[in-house]
Formats: sequence, structure tokens, C-alpha cells
Amino acid sequence: MTKEMKQTMNNQKKPIDKLLFEKQRLKKECQAKERKLNEDLTYIEDHVAGLLLSGVSSLLFPKKKKEQVAVVANAASTDHITPSSLSLSNYLSIAKSMMPAAWEVARPLLISWSIQKVQSWVLGKLFKKKK
Repeated sequence: MTKEMKQTMNNQKKPIDKLLFEKQRLKKECQAKERKLNEDLTYIEDHVAGLLLSGVSSLLFPKKKKEQVAVVANAASTDHITPSSLSLSNYLSIAKSMMPAAWEVARPLLISWSIQKVQSWVLGKLFKKKK
């Protein structure tokens, strides 16, 4: 054997080495995709109310492509927006961003109101006078 042939044989990887390298590459790729998927799911969990409201508002109030481009161009060309230039979808977007804060305020009120209603109903059933 010549010296060149020995070097090419040594440079060629064995099949088991190729498989191990491929396994490591695939494992790293799977970990990267799993990390990306977990980030996406975390984002969805954190913003589920806003995403649902956005989807419903886009179904109920669809915008035409030309109208969207005009709104973006108009917003870019003006420094301040007047309330009359805001459309219904803009108001829905503002409401969507305020929903988490509104829910934090409304939840204790709803809980206390519902507890009072249940208490009055139960007490009314227990101590109802018979005729």
C-alpha cells in the first residue's frame, strides 16, 4: 500500500463513527426545536386571552388589505392620532391590552358578589317561613 492510500483509509470514518456523529447532531437539533416549542407554548399561555380576543375581533371585523396599508401609512405619517381617526379594531386592541388589569380588579368583586348571592339564597331556603 502506498502512503496516500493509508492516509485516505485513516481519514475515512468508520460507519459506527458516522452513526454516532449523526445521533449527536439529531439530538442537538431536537433539543433546539423542543426549546423553541416550549418558548412558543409559554408565550401562548401568557397571552391566551389577548390572542383569543384578537382572533374573534378579526373574524367579526375583518379589514381589507388596502385599508390596513392606509392605516399603517397614515399612522407612520402623523405624529399624534386623534380619537376620531381610531377605528373599532384600534379600540378593541386597546381593550385587549387592558384586559389582564381589568380582570385583576373585577375578579375579587365577582367572587364577593357571588358569595353574597349564594349565602342569601341558602339562608333563604333554610329559614323560609312556612305558611
